[in-house]
Amino acid sequence: MALEQRELAAGTKLVGTYKKTAYVCEVVTTPEGETRYRLEDGKLFKSPSSAAKAVMGGISANGWRFWSLEGTQSEHPAKAEPPQARAKAGKGLRPEGHPHEVRACASAARPVDELGAPQ
Repeated sequence: MALEQRELAAGTKLVGTYKKTAYVCEVVTTPEGETRYRLEDGKLFKSPSSAAKAVMGGISANGWRFWSLEGTQSEHPAKAEPPQARAKAGKGLRPEGHPHEVRACASAARPVDELGAPQ
């Protein structure tokens, strides 16, 4: 579950999963009073996004979505819905009359012979 609370107290544990491996990130406060995010290897980051990026080997990530509060994440993270399922549900289709509405080409409906030539 994504982080909704942006003001996290020092000591808060965050968990995230990448490639079936669980990672823990702890919110800490520096001696200067700044909030940082510390991974298990001890590396400090200025944001949850930069910590998530490090976990993912340099791939950019929205850290507020990547991390969950410890104990609130589901055991089986939801998988993305396949594109075919979204299209069947009508999601992502443009409404009729939309300026970029895709219309069938009249020539596409013409019958063809076995070799693909128009009849």
